[in-house]
Amino acid sequence: GRVGVIVNTTERIRRLIKEADELLKQLGAAACVLLALSLTACGGDRDGQDLTLRGVDQTKPGVLIFGDSISMGYTPFVAQARPDLNVLHTEANNMGSGNGLRVVEAVLSQRARWSVVVFNHGHWDQPGNEQATSLAEYASNLTAEVEIMRRYADRVVFVTSTEVSAPFVSFTNQNVSERNAAAVQVMNELGIQVIDLYAVSAGMPGLHNDGIHWTDAGSAVLSQAIVNHLGL
Repeated sequence: GRVGVIVNTTERIRRLIKEADELLKQLGAAACVLLALSLTACGGDRDGQDLTLRGVDQTKPGVLIFGDSISMGYTPFVAQARPDLNVLHTEANNMGSGNGLRVVEAVLSQRARWSVVVFNHGHWDQPGNEQATSLAEYASNLTAEVEIMRRYADRVVFVTSTEVSAPFVSFTNQNVSERNAAAVQVMNELGIQVIDLYAVSAGMPGLHNDGIHWTDAGSAVLSQAIVNHLGL
């Protein structure tokens, strides 16, 4: 009678829940595959998808490294060299100056105060890239970023973009140098210290692994220039 109906209904509900759970697992697996494919297509960078800072430690002086995949490469070496500091980079590639301006406050606000912010944009802003900016737009974005960073940090440091080698990239070292010069002019006007990583990277193309990104050995060399200018 009624008890049998209730039992059958309960079993049907359990079966439906189990089937729904299996479907969710399959959808989750498919999403992971699609995400992996998209990350591969974008050169392995997170492309702005995750602004989380993992490992925030308010008991140590905070150092935020904010920039593209070049900075993502040398951040672990900076952290290794200075375990007394809370050295962090977003899980995401912060990409060009336009994207950086859009997301920087959300990143900075994850910690009460920063001792130093070290940042860079340049490669993504180059002509032909999806986030290309004019030199005037680039200068304007950097200026606005510094204004925001100064509200959260005791000191802000800018890093010039590193050398590239053909044929991987669509822009040249002349393009990189012109944009670096524009950035340096902005930083000089704002009283911001500049670390010239372009000069450090010049002459070590053997440490490029694809013409723009650096091998671990190359990133380690770049990290030393950052460590030497932290002032902490």
